[in-house]
Parts: sequence; structure tokens; C-alpha cells
Amino acid sequence: MASIEKLRSKLLERGSSAILGFGRLFNIVDRNRSQSIDIDEFVRCIEIFQIDMGDSEIRALFSSMDKDGSGKLSYKEFITALRPPLNASRLSFIDKAFGVMDGTGDGVVTVEDLKLRYNVRFHPKFVSGEWSEDKCLREFLDSFDSEKNKDGVVTKDEFVDYYSGVSAFIDLDVYFEEMMIKCWQL
Repeated sequence: MASIEKLRSKLLERGSSAILGFGRLFNIVDRNRSQSIDIDEFVRCIEIFQIDMGDSEIRALFSSMDKDGSGKLSYKEFITALRPPLNASRLSFIDKAFGVMDGTGDGVVTVEDLKLRYNVRFHPKFVSGEWSEDKCLREFLDSFDSEKNKDGVVTKDEFVDYYSGVSAFIDLDVYFEEMMIKCWQL
């Protein structure tokens, strides 16, 4: 079993909340508060969670998770590597939800799409006059947009990535499906 699958499996044996706990541990071992951890801090995470892995296996795992080759793991790299892949059922619900959001059917979601689907008149900042309709919709849209590319355009990949993160913390498919049905009126 590859190291990432072994780690994920060991964590999931404890329930999906173990991934969240392992994620919290990231902040605890990040001694210099750099928002990233080095190999020594990563080894400490493995030790605290009592995952049985050898030194070379831990180092190989760290390298495979360090997607940008910086010698450090950002929280995003850390959590993205840990979350389990989406199964077909969950991906189907994500696809349906994206279809609901993509009001114009052009394969991306923009503020213009949201105007077709959402009414912001009860948003507290709209009611107070602090934000315009476009600002309210853009803030909502930005929650799905990738961290590095907040461009006001959400691609299907960005939407799937967002819900892949949500999915990692929901044990049962039926709960995930119910959440998607209620959120998106599927």
C-alpha cells in the first residue's frame, strides 16, 4: 500500500474526524507559525498520531505531499493529500449542484449565473447597504474559487475541489447526499 493510502487508511479507521484532527495537529506542530510544516514537524505529526511508519516511508510520504517541492507542506497540500478520493455517487451530486449554479450553461459560474439563481435581499450586508448585490454574490462565489485565483469565475474543477474538501469530513454517502440535496435543492 502506498504511503498516502496507508496514512489515510490509518486515519479513517478512527473515523473521518481523525483527518480533521490530523489537520488541527498541523497548526500545533507548526512551531514558527509559518503556515507550513517541515519534515521534522511532519514526523512529529506521525508520532503524535501513533502511525506505524518507518523513517524512509515518512520522508517519501512527505515528498509526495510536497507538490511544489518547497521542502515544506502548506496546509492546503497537507489536507488535499489526506482527503479520500470522491466516489461516483458523491461526484454525481457535485455535478448536479454545479449544473444548478451554472445558470447560463457555459461551464463556469460567475456573478451573472448567480443572479439567475439567488436573491441576496436578505443578506445582512445588502440590507444594511454596506454591500451591493454584486458584492454579495461575489463573496459567495469566492468561497468556491481557488485560493490562488480569486477571479470571479468558478470552474467545475474548482467546485469539485471545494466539495472534495467538504466530503472528506462526512463519513457516510447518505449524509453527503442529503446535505447536497438541501443546499442545492436537487
